[in-house]
Amino acid sequence: MCGIGGVVRFGNTPITEEVLSMLLVKNMHRGNDASGVALSQADGSIDVLKDDSTPWQFVKSKEWISFMEEKLKPDTWAAMVHARAATGGNPRENKNNHPLISGCCAIIHNGVIRNDDYLFKDLKLDRAAATDSDIIRAIADEHGLTPKAVDIMNRIGGGVASCIFDPRKPKQLMLMRSGNPICLASTEDMLYFASEKNTLHVALKPFHERFNIWFQANRPDVAFGTFPDHTAWLIGERGLEWHGKFDSFGGGKYNEPTRRVFEGYDWRQREFDRKAGQDTKSDTEMRDVWCPNCKDTRCIPKDKDVKDFHCKYCKTPVTELPQTVTA
Repeated sequence: MCGIGGVVRFGNTPITEEVLSMLLVKNMHRGNDASGVALSQADGSIDVLKDDSTPWQFVKSKEWISFMEEKLKPDTWAAMVHARAATGGNPRENKNNHPLISGCCAIIHNGVIRNDDYLFKDLKLDRAAATDSDIIRAIADEHGLTPKAVDIMNRIGGGVASCIFDPRKPKQLMLMRSGNPICLASTEDMLYFASEKNTLHVALKPFHERFNIWFQANRPDVAFGTFPDHTAWLIGERGLEWHGKFDSFGGGKYNEPTRRVFEGYDWRQREFDRKAGQDTKSDTEMRDVWCPNCKDTRCIPKDKDVKDFHCKYCKTPVTELPQTVTA
């Protein structure tokens, strides 16, 4: 189960890096195994950045700063972000992280799809990632942001909260929800969405420093709404242009799960490292190394030279684990 968020621009006010970083970081309690962002430009082109770091590490990285400086433009039309809690698909393989993209559409997804293997086979579509969410990407690539695509996606079984960018359709996106939540907010010239209302509250409130203390002020121009369940929306330059039924959840009621993304985080990351090492050599034995900067440990194959590896967060070269540190 993951956290999603995004912004659509309808006026002259540009999308800001601060809002995107806040939408991402405030979703971290929903997922911290990987992070990603996609920008939909005015000409329809899509720019994507993602990796297997936590949201707060992601928005502080050199890659994020460079990406925002180069790709976030005054006329960027829309953006979406994803904080991943990995289920199927090892986050060490970046193709499994969101936004998922394989030559055409970019998608983000929160939820669990249980019949993706069957649908790939039955619809004769090509899988590009191990994650269940890739079936949404494959259907969108094949059929675009169309009622036909939604009709086919109604065959999906499981919870879905998703956003889709299609480079063939400049200044259009699709939002879909069946089960998993999407909350909405708006100003005069911006539409925002996120998995939780509190994320929108924090992302849209201005910060003020007074008496050496940070405060957040209310904004009277912000209005909130809830995305209707079992529905797909096509949003374009005029706003909502089309809506239809989308029910992957069987008409059931969604119950928010207990999230434990921080419990067992270190163990989970070592398992991802171990499995990534076994992807190329099943009998590989692993050993722990660490980053002297982050003080974070990771696993590498025993037969590999430590000089070939860097910290997945700060990119500092890792070293052998000191005697005083226990992995």
